[in-house]
Amino acid sequence: MEKNICQQKETFVLALPDFDSQNIMIDERGNLTGIIDWDNVQTAPRFLGHSSFPGWITRDWDPVIYYYPENKEREISPEELRRYRQRYNTLPIATTDDIRRLEILRKIVARVLSVDADDALEVIRDVGSGMLKKKDKVKLRAGLQALLSVPR
Repeated sequence: MEKNICQQKETFVLALPDFDSQNIMIDERGNLTGIIDWDNVQTAPRFLGHSSFPGWITRDWDPVIYYYPENKEREISPEELRRYRQRYNTLPIATTDDIRRLEILRKIVARVLSVDADDALEVIRDVGSGMLKKKDKVKLRAGLQALLSVPR
């Protein structure tokens, strides 16, 4: 029987402080070939590892690297950066609120399994109690992989 998520031991991931598009290498077919700029990489609990702002969205916090308005062609205004940060902040709020988190999860499960909201809720309950049938687990995993995959 699988462990409930609350019983699982915390794991750690690498958290790159500058994980941004200019540091991701891809080939002409769109395949990932490498990630560069590993300066100041650190380990963080899995739940925090990908929860920080990307580096470009906080440029205005560092006057040494931020050249606005002198370089308007290459820099984003402080107002626009604040708007981006507000958008990023909505996801942590939504995922830490029980009702919103359940609704987000219900919509994802309903979409990947092509079921209605009530059936999606039953699947979520089965996952949470460790009672999800193997065939449903396989279908859910395949649906989530399809939802998260990048077409080639």
